[in-house]
Amino acid sequence: MEEKIATLIEQIPIGIFTYSYNGNVEFVNKNFKKYSILYQIALPHPHFNVFENDLFPTVSIKDELKKTMEGIPFEKEIKYVRSNNGGSISVIVKGTPVFEDDKITGGILLIDDVKVSDKKPPFETEKPHLKELSSFFIVTNNEGIIESTNGRIDKHLFSVSERITGRNILEIISPEVTHLIVKNYNTVFKQKQKISFFFSLKLEKTEKHFECKLEPHLNSEGKVQLIYFYIKNLVEEQPSKEQIPVELDYYKKAALKFNQAVLAIDNDGKINYWDENSENIFHLTATSTIGKFISEIFTFITKDKFDEVKNTLQQKDSFTLSGSFEKILQFSLQLELTFLRAEKISETVLVLCKQIEREQILSNKFEMRANRLKELLKSETEPTCKIDSNGTILLSNPAFKSKLGYPDIELYRTNFLGLIKQKEEIEPDEKLDINIIRSGKVKEAELELVAFNGDLHSFKVKFLPDKESDERFPNFYCLFSELKLELKEHSELYFYKSLLKASQDGIAVSLDSNIMIANDSFAKIFGYDKSEDVYDKNLLDFVADDDVLKVSEYFKLKENNKNGPERFEFLATKKDDSYFYAELSVALFVSNKQKYIVTVARDVTERKRAQKVIRESEQKYRNITENIDDFLYTFERTGEYLRPLFYTASVEKITGYTQSEFLLDPKLFLKIIHPDDFTSLKKKLATLWRSGFHSSSELEFRILNKQGNIVWVRNKVNIIRDSKGGIQKIYGLVSDITLSKRAEEELKESAENLKKLNEAKDRFLSIISHDLRTPFSSILGFTDLLLTDEALSEMEKKQYVRYIQDSSKSMLALVNSLLDWTRLQTGRIKFEPEKLNARELVEKSVSSSAGTALQKHISIQNLIDASLNVFVDKNLAQQIFSNLISNAIKFTTNGDKVLISASPVIGSRFLEFTVKDTGRGIKEDNLPKLFNIDMKFTSEGTAGEKGSGLGLSLVKEIVERHGGTVSVTSEYGKGSEFKLTLPVASNKILIIDNNKTDRILYSKIIKNITPDFDVDIVSNGKEALDKISSSPPALVITENEMPELNGYNFILELIRQNIFSKLPVIVLSGKIERNILQEYAELGIEYIFKKPVNLKDFKQAVEKSIRKGITNNTNST
Repeated sequence: MEEKIATLIEQIPIGIFTYSYNGNVEFVNKNFKKYSILYQIALPHPHFNVFENDLFPTVSIKDELKKTMEGIPFEKEIKYVRSNNGGSISVIVKGTPVFEDDKITGGILLIDDVKVSDKKPPFETEKPHLKELSSFFIVTNNEGIIESTNGRIDKHLFSVSERITGRNILEIISPEVTHLIVKNYNTVFKQKQKISFFFSLKLEKTEKHFECKLEPHLNSEGKVQLIYFYIKNLVEEQPSKEQIPVELDYYKKAALKFNQAVLAIDNDGKINYWDENSENIFHLTATSTIGKFISEIFTFITKDKFDEVKNTLQQKDSFTLSGSFEKILQFSLQLELTFLRAEKISETVLVLCKQIEREQILSNKFEMRANRLKELLKSETEPTCKIDSNGTILLSNPAFKSKLGYPDIELYRTNFLGLIKQKEEIEPDEKLDINIIRSGKVKEAELELVAFNGDLHSFKVKFLPDKESDERFPNFYCLFSELKLELKEHSELYFYKSLLKASQDGIAVSLDSNIMIANDSFAKIFGYDKSEDVYDKNLLDFVADDDVLKVSEYFKLKENNKNGPERFEFLATKKDDSYFYAELSVALFVSNKQKYIVTVARDVTERKRAQKVIRESEQKYRNITENIDDFLYTFERTGEYLRPLFYTASVEKITGYTQSEFLLDPKLFLKIIHPDDFTSLKKKLATLWRSGFHSSSELEFRILNKQGNIVWVRNKVNIIRDSKGGIQKIYGLVSDITLSKRAEEELKESAENLKKLNEAKDRFLSIISHDLRTPFSSILGFTDLLLTDEALSEMEKKQYVRYIQDSSKSMLALVNSLLDWTRLQTGRIKFEPEKLNARELVEKSVSSSAGTALQKHISIQNLIDASLNVFVDKNLAQQIFSNLISNAIKFTTNGDKVLISASPVIGSRFLEFTVKDTGRGIKEDNLPKLFNIDMKFTSEGTAGEKGSGLGLSLVKEIVERHGGTVSVTSEYGKGSEFKLTLPVASNKILIIDNNKTDRILYSKIIKNITPDFDVDIVSNGKEALDKISSSPPALVITENEMPELNGYNFILELIRQNIFSKLPVIVLSGKIERNILQEYAELGIEYIFKKPVNLKDFKQAVEKSIRKGITNNTNST
């Protein structure tokens, strides 16, 4: 059955195609393809979208097609669609939605041609022709106002050279010809026929000759609506004022005499005249042919053949040739050319062009038409007549005359509409008139005609246009079918019956629940052989007992015009008492106050079974997708773009965003990608899209979920491409790999920490076992001497005790340094950075070393600017400078200097400190050993001072803990220079927001996009001021609307306290008015964001603001 239906759809004599809910074409039958070729309709293809592209070249039905997706069908006549033979057609287009389970899933479009004509549409009939043939043409309305022109303006003929559309022709045409134009203009209006006339324009040295043709265009009432002016420059440059008029007169007389195409050539075979008939027949203008050799136009006339013509004409009066004129890709004509030697103009040869068989074809055409009309009227047993565009009867057959009894003399002066008995109850605007028939709105009607004796006869009348009549004033054939009483009462039923036979669905028409008409398909659905077997049966006879009440209620709803489902499923019973699932569609119509029900029945058992399988399959996969943590998604190409079709529910578990949010915003997935991963991921995706052959990929990257947390995901992508490599569909599986990534990072971090601790332990043990041995040996040695050698003097004993004390001090310093270094390595030392004055910080270290420097007569100079500040841990920073200053003193002698200075690092949040001495310096090969704890490099000072070898390693650890760097340059014998960097600004970002949820969300977001900074949060501006006064942050991000102190007043307070210039501020608010934006801008706020924020732009603003804050702090120093 399905194969038969498919074959029927392919072969049915109408164009059919179906389209999806999105407008993509799904099926096109063969006849639609034929229509597209014959009538230049766009041929739909699988990627053709009917909501975005037009099918017809001049008319759009995109809006009507879109409305079918709202359940609104349409029917429309498209007029004057071009056919390939140059004619035009009118087509009927019908569109209707397609339903599945009460949902619209797409639509179907039917196209049928109504009338094919060799003629062109009314306005286009002349205009394209004139554009091709004339040197110049214009179109005016009935008041002389120019409506259109082909633009080629003759400067001698018109007084203006610019655009002339919209102006009156009599105002701008040369005064020499105005009287001719007016005279012929009036003649055209009166006679309503085209007129030709000639005129000349005298110039300074020559004279121009023109042919002018005026042709009227009539409207539907037969009145002149437009006038076409055809103005042809007969000869571009006239060689002689006297000769040309005589020749023109001769040519015109010849053309009238022979009533054929006429042209003239000179003795060299060059064309010097080409008349209007030639232009019309050969579609070549005079200007394009004059001056050319005749063989260029008529290729069958060779040079030798032309010489033969010339020689023959010297002896005879005429010579005849036959041949074919061909215009490439357009048409071919069989011609007979007769060459005549003019008696008075010996230098001119006249050529008459005759189309062979043209007269015979025309004669046959009229004869066939007459015979066809006679045969139609003779063979037609039903009454038939022909009427003109006003309704007057032109012809009728014997059956028509016999039925109505009118004599010929009465009948042929009668208007057909006068025979109709109009019903009194109908409104005046509903009465049938000739304009309705001419418009095509009514193609058939049921009418009562009054016979000659006054009797009434009821007919169904079909109005068929005569395709060979003038399209503007068409004639019509009226075909009459007499309605018998019974047929008239049930005319709708018989109309339905004709449709039922062709339908594959089961259809029945019932009255009072009893079936009156049904098709064979209906009978077979319920197990009967033919339609007659179900006549007079009650519809409920086909319903299983359990569903009788349900179906009965459904029919009652429909009979009472109440709302009910369009389709209705129930359990049906067959003739053999077996059961199956059936579907009903019911429609109600009223005729003669009787309510008829049209029932369309379908056996949907297989569909129900398939739906059950599909539901079970869908449920199975839905359970799988909903119970896994990963989510699936699909994108499909619609036009130029890929759009999401679906996301599984797990998308919310991973991203925090719902399925609908992703479907409504196709770019949401891209928007939540972490800014640091976006650029690299974009490059990978671009490479994948452009590759043309890669069909799968696996990508790992970070996203920021709706709560602001970083989520690591793995996106496995499968791509479906077309034959050209273009992407049609994308299938994706996204997995949350945050835990595994976190475990990897933690494992890596743990391994690094263990490695560091192990190394620290090894170093600690190595140092303990080696460096403590020497002082302990010294202590033990001297204590043994003190205990055993009684001969020691008091002086020697004191000296030994001093040695023991020095060794003990050295051990204590070594142990303290080791403990500090170990705490820094393991992160157990307390680290509390704060804003400190750099000069004061260094001054304390200078003071603690002043005694030693004084003893060695060394000058220490603190050159740091008093306005410079640093953000450091006070105790640890003092250890840095104490170590470096004590080292400088240790390796300098009497008269040397130690200089301490600082300067900002441009574009950074650090100050660079320099500790420089003029001492003995460090050998080049010892420089790499200085900061390496494994080397334990140490040497005696200029006064024999000892060292642990750990001081500079400790300095390096403390500087790096602050995020800085330390380095040394030295020249042996001239001194050393140590450089280190310490932060000038805070490493904290302060968020001010009274909304707890937003505080948590954006603190996480900021921590994720700026991992080098810590985040502090407060709930209002007052708390923020207290926080800033004790520990200024690197950046402040504030909400606008807050209690106590809002964002705007908070910034005003910063300005008042002279803090704002050094502290960057970003406004991030859920609600902010346009006037407030201007006020913030006037305060100097550069970045203002509205929640929710674009992460990429927000990150850039945060980074730029921090850099600007550092610059402000360094510049202010």
